[in-house]
Amino acid sequence: HDSEKLDGKVYLREQEENFGLGHQMASEGGMRKAGADAEYSLSESLSVTAEAFMQENLETGADRHVEELGASLESGNTLYRASVRQAMDTDSDDTVERSQQLTAGVDWHSEDHRWELRADHEQSVGDNDNTDYPTRTLLGTDYRLSDAVSLYAEQEYTDGEETSVSATRMGMKATPWEGGSASSTVDRKYDENGERVYATTGLNQTWQVSERWKLSAGFEGAKVLKESLSEPLNEDVPPVSPGEDYTAVSIGAGYELDKWDFNVRLEARDSDSSDKWGVLSGLFGEPADGIGISTDLKHFRTETDSGLDTKETDLRLGFVYRPFDRMWTFLDRLDYYIDEETGGTIDLTAWKLVNNFNANLKTSDDFQISFQYGAKYVKDTVAGKVYSGLTQLLGTEGRYDLSPRWDIGAWASILTALDAGTTDYGLGASLGFGLMENMWLSFGYNVHGFEDSDFSQGDFTAQGPYVKFRLKFDQEDLRSLLK
Repeated sequence: HDSEKLDGKVYLREQEENFGLGHQMASEGGMRKAGADAEYSLSESLSVTAEAFMQENLETGADRHVEELGASLESGNTLYRASVRQAMDTDSDDTVERSQQLTAGVDWHSEDHRWELRADHEQSVGDNDNTDYPTRTLLGTDYRLSDAVSLYAEQEYTDGEETSVSATRMGMKATPWEGGSASSTVDRKYDENGERVYATTGLNQTWQVSERWKLSAGFEGAKVLKESLSEPLNEDVPPVSPGEDYTAVSIGAGYELDKWDFNVRLEARDSDSSDKWGVLSGLFGEPADGIGISTDLKHFRTETDSGLDTKETDLRLGFVYRPFDRMWTFLDRLDYYIDEETGGTIDLTAWKLVNNFNANLKTSDDFQISFQYGAKYVKDTVAGKVYSGLTQLLGTEGRYDLSPRWDIGAWASILTALDAGTTDYGLGASLGFGLMENMWLSFGYNVHGFEDSDFSQGDFTAQGPYVKFRLKFDQEDLRSLLK
């Protein structure tokens, strides 16, 4: 509901564990949540808010109930806010963790909005057991370097029944479009490789120092005073407070020429359990019209206190030939991966060289045919024993336009693992429909198929039916969307 004085919503959502094709938020997996929130404007400067929700972990049965009632008042350059809150978690063993809190905060900005200050405090009164709702204080400041980029610093203190942490964050943040923001502080990511430091830098998250130079930087550190032993409601959600002392820094730079772009970023994280560092670098250019070259390097190393030492390297080289008004286009990409692990129960080294070559021939306005050749060599050394193999892929696909909006296509391929002596075949057909300009939907069926992450990632090569949706865009389309 949205009206002049009242905005509000009521919702119920559920997402089962491992649902979907990898496009859902992992933090919502295996969770059910129901709630309501509303904001009512008593005047132009005074409003009241209310929120209540229940969240349940479908796997463990643990649940959370949160209720909060608050108000905010805007006076000149200052915004004041306050609320009363209760958060209660019930674990799978019926253990109850509860926090009852009074919160208060204030935001101030200068007349030109160049400088901003903020302070928030959440004080538990009575119970202070909920690890996600501890007594907490946050002090922060922003200084706007330009209309789009700001420097900022934050100091946060949390004091819970089981966890107490002091954390410091500094870095850059940008507003690439109205209502959006991005920051280049150092963050933590949970994935199949475990926790590692990474700096979320990008084109809109850097400071354009000059016409050609841009910079990014970030710092984050935490000191754990008391360590939590409780289980979280959802293990896929990063905890409010880290479980160890750490310091993380990152710095990046980019340099642009008319047809070339170079960037590099260094990042490091020193913690109680491990030391990690990484380097990311890329070079992209167009030496001639219709010819593009790219290089990309990612290297990370982790040394743990237990003696385990891991290294991950990914080097990518790309080449494209796509001149205007030519029948042929070519794309080639070479990837070199190497993973090393020493100091564990078994020492292992795995490296892989993958090349993908694609050619496309457009014989007329209605017909085009593409060719693919892929080669992959893998060599693994496990406990002194060497395992290696060469795999090759040869494929082709043709498409014919039945009308300006409808097309048909067929594809065939052969995947051969030479050392293993195995061969897989792919054969299928599809019918495509143009929903609108630059938007295409197709329905297909593969009589034979295969799966290989190095050759079929992003393609639909598995046996059986499929639906494919494609959206074509370039930098001009992105500008229109962002506006």
